Amino acid sequence: WFTTGKAPSQDPEDRAAAIATSGLHLWPAPGLVQTHKEQHIGVEFEGCRYHGYQDIGFLDPETVLWVVGDHKTTSDFKWSLSKEELASNPQGLIYAAAAMQRHDVTTVELRWGYLLTKPSKRASKKVSLIITEDQVAEGLAKHVNPIYRQIQAYREAGTPSIELPQNLKSCAKYGGCAFVERCAITPQQ
Repeated sequence: WFTTGKAPSQDPEDRAAAIATSGLHLWPAPGLVQTHKEQHIGVEFEGCRYHGYQDIGFLDPETVLWVVGDHKTTSDFKWSLSKEELASNPQGLIYAAAAMQRHDVTTVELRWGYLLTKPSKRASKKVSLIITEDQVAEGLAKHVNPIYRQIQAYREAGTPSIELPQNLKSCAKYGGCAFVERCAITPQQ
């Protein structure tokens, strides 16, 4: 869609296409604006270095703001972030900082597009937030960099993962942990 302008398959058996189609209206039509897809981002803030791959970015012709977009699939909109949660979300803050640095701007729009995965309810929802450089700097300093520094300290100390703080309630979520075969935590724990 973003690269070729070709609409996703309309085959009702193509689940991924049906999910994607439900959210096309959240993004600019192909050819309307230049979009950057799966773009590598890298940014450093107060000695903390981050990198990742941003789903989509483009300059919105109506607001003249750079839009940092991310596609999210969910079984229920209750799992989507609110505007307030997006303002402190590590992924959003890192992507916003990278976009501001790349495009030499002080304000961007974070736009998360949520797509329902249940065949009985094909729908999408946009969560959008205009965020400034000062808000991003405050959010990184408060919500993201402390975690980075904690991970860095564990890494430098050579702390084995089994000795790190654990959240055993997460072991079975989202289909279960992919590392269960190598885990030293017992089922009784």
